[in-house]
Amino acid sequence: MTGAGDRPIPNMALRRRRDDQQWILDWMVKTTGRDRQFFYDGRTLPAAVKSYAMIPREMEKEARHKETLAKAAEERGHHLTACELYQKAVTDYHGALHPLPYEGNEESAYLYRKMEECFHKVVRYNPTPMEWVEIPWEGKSLPAIFYKADQKVPGPTVFFCNGMDVPMEIFPDPLNNPFVARGMNVLAIDGPGQGIALHRKIWITADNWQRAGKAALDYLTARPEVDPGKIGGVGWSMGSYWMMSLAAQDARMKALATGGACYGAKKGIFEMCSPHFKKRFMHMANMEDEQAFDEMAEVMALTDEEISSIAAACLMIVGEYDPMTPLEEAVHIFEGLQGSREFWLMENDGHGSGASAHLGGYPRFHAVADWLLDVLEGRKPSHFDRKVVLHPNRGRGPYAADAPGFFLPERLQVE
Repeated sequence: MTGAGDRPIPNMALRRRRDDQQWILDWMVKTTGRDRQFFYDGRTLPAAVKSYAMIPREMEKEARHKETLAKAAEERGHHLTACELYQKAVTDYHGALHPLPYEGNEESAYLYRKMEECFHKVVRYNPTPMEWVEIPWEGKSLPAIFYKADQKVPGPTVFFCNGMDVPMEIFPDPLNNPFVARGMNVLAIDGPGQGIALHRKIWITADNWQRAGKAALDYLTARPEVDPGKIGGVGWSMGSYWMMSLAAQDARMKALATGGACYGAKKGIFEMCSPHFKKRFMHMANMEDEQAFDEMAEVMALTDEEISSIAAACLMIVGEYDPMTPLEEAVHIFEGLQGSREFWLMENDGHGSGASAHLGGYPRFHAVADWLLDVLEGRKPSHFDRKVVLHPNRGRGPYAADAPGFFLPERLQVE
């Protein structure tokens, strides 16, 4: 039996173990004004949202308003203003899509269409040259955005992987791209299960994101703007796992910066954080059987063999209390790296990605861009091994002296 939009009407049986926690999630949404990452303060949702189910319709209103303003600015020839408003609409249309753990119905199709329409206007009007490209992969086509830096010769390039279901339109910020500003090209893709690829029914499996990543590197090395000896990578949240796993299989990335730790066991994201993460990822994998999904998730973790085989210089940025990855697990992974390595511990932080008090309110990806460029251009020692504690509202951030360790009693030496 189906209901509106061809969605199945459930009976009394729960589809997942944690579906009975929906009332808690609704309460968190109502009281915090956030749909995820409840570690942080500050509303991200309109005040009208009182339950999780209300998010898509209310966020669509926000997006439609910004799109309407963008069209009006465009009609008056205010193209930069239009570009900025279209990007805000893209972000809100994605906010409307994220809570929907289903596809193939009019509502999700409408939201995808609007997000894509607005983003094509961003590509058209953005002062930074952007190119929508398609990457052939296993008989399918993966959408991607190539940002071209102002270079006279082939130059350093960043392969960028967003989090679990964060589409390529969101990060890096098209209107303030920190990599392009520093002279680096960028390729951001929707891999299997992400964004437009998901809408095309390109599902995620235990290992196919890494194969898609290899196709993306094939594409990059063939572009005349790219110096194949200066390719770096960025992976955030689930992308931290995907990109480190890819680096273990493909040595073409010379430097890799990851954060929003999701490297190891997926118990944190799928069993201890918001129950929506598992619901969404099961949809991304086109799986209904929770036990089969758990078996797949069980192998989605870096092994000691993979970690030790990574040749790229690695930066790990880890929140001290990230609910998705215990600090002990992140440190174990760091200590298994055999090449150059650097660990930034964000004191008293969670699963963050945006501007950070640890950096004086500076966006994290800007600091990441500095680090990548230093490595790719040979501005760092040939081998380095650093641990740094970044404190909120004090200290030198990533420029601080090396820390002897992150746990007691060593930790007392860096307080």
